[in-house]
Amino acid sequence: MTSSLGARTRGLTAALLTLLVVGCSNDNRSSGEARTLGEIERRWAAVQWDTVFVVGGSADDTLLYLPTRLAADETGVSVLDRGAGQVLRIDRHGRLIWRFGRRGRGPTEFSRPRDIKLDRLGASWVLDPGNARLVRIDAAGQTAVTIPLSALSRPADAFIPGRPGETLLLTLDRERPLVRLSSKGEVIERLEFPWPGFSSLHPLAAQLVTGHDPRSERWVAAFGLGDGFFVFRGLRWTGYRGRYVESAEFPRVEEKRLSNPGRSQQVAHIHRARFTAEAISISEGRLFVFFGGRSPDRHRLMDIYSAEDGTYLESYRLPAQPRWAVYAGGLVYALYEDPYPTLAAWRPKEHQES
Repeated sequence: MTSSLGARTRGLTAALLTLLVVGCSNDNRSSGEARTLGEIERRWAAVQWDTVFVVGGSADDTLLYLPTRLAADETGVSVLDRGAGQVLRIDRHGRLIWRFGRRGRGPTEFSRPRDIKLDRLGASWVLDPGNARLVRIDAAGQTAVTIPLSALSRPADAFIPGRPGETLLLTLDRERPLVRLSSKGEVIERLEFPWPGFSSLHPLAAQLVTGHDPRSERWVAAFGLGDGFFVFRGLRWTGYRGRYVESAEFPRVEEKRLSNPGRSQQVAHIHRARFTAEAISISEGRLFVFFGGRSPDRHRLMDIYSAEDGTYLESYRLPAQPRWAVYAGGLVYALYEDPYPTLAAWRPKEHQES
C-alpha cells in the first residue's frame, strides 16, 4: 500500500511560499513490542485489529476520487474529497448516507477545500479557502450555510466549530493567529497563541493540526513539523504544553527571492522537514495523534495521550500506512491507497461491540 507525499503536506495556500519535504518508509515491527528512540520509549498496545469495513480500493469503485481529510464521531465519518469537491457521510458500517457538493464556485460547490470538522449536532463543516468561505452542511446533508472569510487579513489554516453563532479559525498571523468569527463572517476577536515562542516561528514551521471533541468545547492544536500540542476548553488554554513521546525540533526555514523576466517570487525552503502530528482527534478523554516522525514505523503510528494533562499512554501500530487517520467511538478511520483511494474502519480488539 502506498501513500502520496503531496497528500501528507499541510498544503499552505499562502502566496509565494513553497514547501520542500522528504519521503518516508515503514517496516514490520510486531504490535506488542516496546522500542527505544534515543532516551524515549514507545509502549505498543498489544491489540489485534478487526476490519469493520473497506470502501474503495478498486478501479470499479468510483465513490472516492481524491479524499484528503476525515472527521468522525460516534455515528460515522465525514470524508472531504478534494478531488471531487465533495463531502460524503458514511456510517459505522460503511454505508453511504449522503454526499454533498462538487467542484466549482457556486453556492453548493467547493474549490480547494482544506479541512473538515463536525459539530455536536452532527453537521459537517468545511474550510474552503478557494471560495473564501466556511460551509456548514446539516446532519442530513440537505442544507448548507456559508460563512464568508473576506474579513480575515491572513489565510485560514485550520478551524474549530465554536459556540453557537461563532467559529474559531487558526490563521497564518504570527502575532494573533486565533480569530473568533461570527456567523456573518465578522471578526469578533483576535487572540495570541498561548506559547510565547509561537510568534518567532516562520509560518511554514508553525503549521498546526487541530482536532476536537464535537460533544464538548475541548479542542487541541498540535504542531505538524515541530514538538508539542496545546489543549483548550473553548477559548481557555488548559495550561500545559504536551510533548510528543518522540521528540522533534522545529525545522529551519530559509527564504530567497527568485527573479524571472516579468516575475518575482519569494520562496521559502524547509531544511530536513520531518512530519510529526499529521492528524489529531479527541475521544474518551484521550488524544489520538497520527504521527510521522523518524522511526521505522512512521506514518503508521497512532500515539495516545491523556487529554487532561498530556501524559503519554501508549501507541497503536496501524494495520496499513494511511495518509490520514482519526479515532472516534472505538474505531480508527483511515485513508490510504490499495492501489486506488480507500477508506477503512479498524477496531482495536478491546473495543469489540456486543
